[in-house]
Amino acid sequence: MFRLLLLLTVTLGAFSPVFAQATATLSGVVADASGAAIADAELRLHQPVTGVELSVKTAPDGGFQFTNVPFQTYRLTVRRPGFQAHSREISLRSNIPVSISVQLTVAG
Repeated sequence: MFRLLLLLTVTLGAFSPVFAQATATLSGVVADASGAAIADAELRLHQPVTGVELSVKTAPDGGFQFTNVPFQTYRLTVRRPGFQAHSREISLRSNIPVSISVQLTVAG
């Protein structure tokens, strides 16, 4: 019985990476045209086919990070009162972290 339990533990442990979900990390900074950090900007990742929607806010230094994002192509939208909204498509298909910079324009 002990040998069977040991065999199952070793076998399942060897295949656990196969069952792991493939996820990405997206991080970066949101700033204005002068390079000044924009705190409390809302960032949203939306995937219309799967329905996945994630959101974060920027830190005081303008930094943000999305973690454990399923591999897919998303629409990234960044909003902050007083600035024009920024939107773009971003493809996350690797577990290598992706870093981007977003520049917001003052609303006119």
